[in-house]
Amino acid sequence: MTKPIVDSRGDIYQYVGDEVIVSWPSQRAFQEGNCIECFFRIGRAIAARSAVYRERFGLVPGVKAGIHVGEATVGEIGVVKKDIVFSGDVLNTTSRIQQECNRYDVNLLASSELLRRMPLGPAYVSVPVGEILLRGKAEALSLSAIQASTAVHAVA
Repeated sequence: MTKPIVDSRGDIYQYVGDEVIVSWPSQRAFQEGNCIECFFRIGRAIAARSAVYRERFGLVPGVKAGIHVGEATVGEIGVVKKDIVFSGDVLNTTSRIQQECNRYDVNLLASSELLRRMPLGPAYVSVPVGEILLRGKAEALSLSAIQASTAVHAVA
């Protein structure tokens, strides 16, 4: 996944079990749809190696992701073992969005807030799927599945 993340100008913040948390400053995330394109680049990289994965492990891994936008506080903690830590509502919200992928049987979910700030180009379509009400929040958050566009463009 490293090359697709780097190619999408993302930063690997943390590995959590079998998950990777990727972050971008908003401008880099929105530029050329990097935060969405990253997901599809990872999918293409896995597909390109699918025969290797199937032969070696007996299966091809899948990827599910949630994407959201918001502010995070970044700081360094620790004395003996130092670590850079992100904190803020955006992390919790993004995690909850990703958890909803199974509920809606989709691989990529984006918040309405992200889609308001970053319109999709012609390569992708958003399909509204529902809302989640997060603990401690007064309003539900609308979610949309993001899919590669299947539109065929005529060549003149």
